[in-house]
Amino acid sequence: MSQLAIVNVPLKRRLQTLAVVWHVFTVPLFCSLFWFCFSFPPFWPLMIIYIIYYFFDQSPSNGATALRASQKFRSLPFWTYFTDYFPITLHKTVDLPPSHSPCTTSDELAEVRNEVQGQISWLTCLGPLVFRMLYNCTCFLSGLLFSEGAAPKDVLNPYLNDPRYMKKTGKRYIFGYHPHGIVSMGAFGGLATEGAGWSKLFPGLPVSLMTLNEQFKVPFHREYLMSLGLASVSKKSCISLLKKFRSICIVVGGAQEALLARPGVMDLVLKRRSGFIRIAVDLGNVSLVPIVAFGENNVYDQVPNDRGATLFSVQTYLKKAMGFSMPFFHARGIFNYNWGFIPYRRPINIVVGEPIDIPCTYELKATGRTNNELVEMYHTLYSTSLKKLWDDNKEKYGHTEELRIVE
Repeated sequence: MSQLAIVNVPLKRRLQTLAVVWHVFTVPLFCSLFWFCFSFPPFWPLMIIYIIYYFFDQSPSNGATALRASQKFRSLPFWTYFTDYFPITLHKTVDLPPSHSPCTTSDELAEVRNEVQGQISWLTCLGPLVFRMLYNCTCFLSGLLFSEGAAPKDVLNPYLNDPRYMKKTGKRYIFGYHPHGIVSMGAFGGLATEGAGWSKLFPGLPVSLMTLNEQFKVPFHREYLMSLGLASVSKKSCISLLKKFRSICIVVGGAQEALLARPGVMDLVLKRRSGFIRIAVDLGNVSLVPIVAFGENNVYDQVPNDRGATLFSVQTYLKKAMGFSMPFFHARGIFNYNWGFIPYRRPINIVVGEPIDIPCTYELKATGRTNNELVEMYHTLYSTSLKKLWDDNKEKYGHTEELRIVE
């Protein structure tokens, strides 16, 4: 029997649901917006400019996301409603040294601003002109619907809390997020937005969540993602961002791990995932930080697809052919609690572990080990640290299942 969402639900919970519905349906909404704009001749000049920009701009994969990310957009009250829906909560085990620090004098700020201006290309400026209209409307509506009192001063100040206008300290991190879940709700809410308070917990540590390049092929949606700091998970993109001293977060298990996601299970794909460690070893002076999201696998149910079953084989084949997996999942709906594509209201506790420091390249060479040996060594250290992070915290967040690295 269908259980309908009752009418007398508090407004705050309705707004939380609205924020999650927006996130779930952003791709079809932006596709609809794109064709809607094309249906009105007055918009055609802008759309022609946008299409030219769309085909030539390589920002998602060349590190330009570091300049496109908007701290103000990430800090909209809207995202707090998104994270409160589950809720998503961040926890740290140790303090992480910042990769950026605020400028203390006007001369330092002027120097940083000149450096930023020198990195901005005409394409980086051209595309957001079209998206800016949507962005301003979003800020205005979010202020009307979601704000509770006056906005904090650091959100309104364009330089105070903006990593683009901070000094670089030399630290940089690669965060590994586990598990992938169906669609990585915790990774998006906890690291791509300020809804869970990332910058308050780790000040001066801007991070870009890495995702599939296919996400940036949807018009307008690509600008939306880049304004939140997301970038392509390609090797080129990861290296470009790290060279700009912007840390990155990779959902290591990827599409294959999404097929294993189900409540009460913590099966990870990690044995063959060493690309992120190789990047750290090749660059040097990078810290690997494991992240465990307790509850990520609980927000959706998945149709049974045990390994060896026909369905799992078909899904694996499609993943290899298309580059992304197609798990058959369900949870609740917008107006009912029994079936739909809106995730369940179940807590996601994101625990950020201790860093594994990888020294500079000349120190690595002095060890006498080959790159492959170093990658294998740090992969073992990372896997051990990840398991320890799970075992040390699982009872605290109500989990009894064992972490298994199955691939």
